[in-house]
Amino acid sequence: MGSFAPSSTGVSRSWMYHPLSVVVRSARGESSLAARLARALSTFHQVGRVRHGAVVGGDPGAQDCWGVVEVDGRQSAFRREGHFDLPALRLLLLDADLVVVDGPVDDGSMVIVETDAQGAGMETLSPTSSFSLVACVGPRPPRVPPGGIACFRDDDFDGLVDHLRDQIDLRLQDRPLWGLLETEHGPDHSASVALAEFLRGCTTGLLVRGTQAASWGRFGAIALEAGHPSWGRLGALLSLWDFDPSGAYFRVDATSGADVDLQRLLQERDPLQCATAFREIQTHLPRVDAVIWEPKSRSKILQSVAAGLSCPQRTLVHARTKLLDRSV
Repeated sequence: MGSFAPSSTGVSRSWMYHPLSVVVRSARGESSLAARLARALSTFHQVGRVRHGAVVGGDPGAQDCWGVVEVDGRQSAFRREGHFDLPALRLLLLDADLVVVDGPVDDGSMVIVETDAQGAGMETLSPTSSFSLVACVGPRPPRVPPGGIACFRDDDFDGLVDHLRDQIDLRLQDRPLWGLLETEHGPDHSASVALAEFLRGCTTGLLVRGTQAASWGRFGAIALEAGHPSWGRLGALLSLWDFDPSGAYFRVDATSGADVDLQRLLQERDPLQCATAFREIQTHLPRVDAVIWEPKSRSKILQSVAAGLSCPQRTLVHARTKLLDRSV
């Protein structure tokens, strides 16, 4: 879910609640900023919220139970005393596009500081959080980081939301997208070369996997081996994140993916979902020969492995996958 982020505090990005998180740190005794921000962003995205503090509301008899599930026909909530471990929290938040965290978390996520009446609040930030600071809300602090920071008045909430959406887009654009060509041919095979040229031209770098992968070195490609063989095709997918845990992967099978409109797949990609793929014309199931796998699909693949599954297509069916219709 993230790679190690070196810092003087030793904070690891692998301990984030979600690959795309916004942490709201308030210097005020009572603050509704995180709740209002999560609600506003929900107009555009599927937003999860993590609030540090006592459980509020719900069934008054909940204290007599280990946990209570609340269902209103549109959404469900699970409440309990104590806390979940991090893997369970990540599982609960997996289908969110992004998560708003209310509390003093220091994990490398984007940070918004809400200052008090005197402009205080930023001085409590660690070096990691200071580096990740994207906005300040409320009275302007007496000191700002080198290079400045976007500051918003309390009554400029719309400006804050627009700014944060821009920051989210920048984060997504900065995410590496690797091209992976699966082929049993060498660089003398014209169809494979055409696919490799396309991937090399629109991705961070070209990876090649197959029996002749090493021969693609002169083509500027990095040869990869399929890992986790006991997990079959899902294990081979998981091993991609051994190469770059924070990357997305544009995987193309040279045998059957040559007839896919790869340019359209790239243009209509949704980096907030688990994957983007084409839909089969007859079965309407996802095609697996050309797929853009996003970083959070790694957790979905692990879920499938834990459930004893081995089929990438079934993983795409049960994940939040953007499916594109193909012309006949």
